[in-house]
Amino acid sequence: MNIRQAISGKERVRVVALIDGAAERATLHTLAARESWRLAIAHDHQALLRELRQAPAVVVCEGDWRAILESLRAAGARCRMILAAPQTVDKLWLEVLELGGYDVVTSPFHERRLIDAIDHAWAELMK
Repeated sequence: MNIRQAISGKERVRVVALIDGAAERATLHTLAARESWRLAIAHDHQALLRELRQAPAVVVCEGDWRAILESLRAAGARCRMILAAPQTVDKLWLEVLELGGYDVVTSPFHERRLIDAIDHAWAELMK
């Protein structure tokens, strides 16, 4: 059984993105339509937290990820955070995991890698 089969029949994957890049947002919209994700784009940190009060989600973010992760933790948000970064070096990936993030993906996005990261994060969140 693959991850898609494991989550089929359950609540649709919910993604909240705090991403500035127009190309990355467009990719997320395209993938959300194809993968049947529920996607919300947060335009700032407070909007991200408001979205997460509504329902659990996978968060895809960039920028000051440490502050974002800390605010998610402080708010008790039920989520898994994926960092979008220009480079996904091991040191960054380890730091994200150690501080409570879920994964790191390269931006601009590689579609298959992003789909896998989001699907796995959602499956973990729904356990």
